Amino acid sequence: MEENTSLVQYTKTGNILQDMREIIDVSRDSAYQAVNIALVRRNLFRRFSTR
Repeated sequence: MEENTSLVQYTKTGNILQDMREIIDVSRDSAYQAVNIALVRRNLFRRFSTR
């Protein structure tokens, strides 16, 4: 299948419903990861700024 070169990486299957689900899942996972990274950085900043 053809690879898409957008910011969200997914494989185009020809099944629009499956493609939409994959895009939503990948986007959600990316958002969770970004929030987790931001929280870790915030917590590290707080920890080292209080010393």
